[in-house]
Amino acid sequence: MPNYDFRSDLETAKQTEQEIAMGLEKNYGVKAIDEMSVTSKWDRSFRTKSGNTIAIEMKEDFMWEKTGNTVIEFESRGKPSGIRVTEADWFIYRLRGSPHKHYIFKTTRLKKLIDEKKYERIVVGGDEGSETKMYLFGLDVLLPWGKELDLSI
Repeated sequence: MPNYDFRSDLETAKQTEQEIAMGLEKNYGVKAIDEMSVTSKWDRSFRTKSGNTIAIEMKEDFMWEKTGNTVIEFESRGKPSGIRVTEADWFIYRLRGSPHKHYIFKTTRLKKLIDEKKYERIVVGGDEGSETKMYLFGLDVLLPWGKELDLSI
């Protein structure tokens, strides 16, 4: 469960990034080429079998089963963040559960869904004082635009 405190949640995020990277390497034949969160532009980059480099944002949702929703961050502390500043090619969402579910989305597709106002509303949350703004998507709207991944390790 998130603590809504950046420092406290950082360890969970690092573990999630590592687990997703290991699952991608094992099941999809990509190779991580950088360490976790070395840039604010994406979370991890990988080399594909064909030699291309791809950058991936990795997100985790703890409340999806209860709410039927997930969010895409776009502003924090009054500055653009998340989808507005990323240079990632792809977003992977871990929907935490038993077992976890993982979906991958092309970043351009997420931006198009936002431009088309497919989200339900804008919500504010995150760490105390961060005033983090996020687009709230119903999973029934968002998931059909992604692909479920097998990231078992």
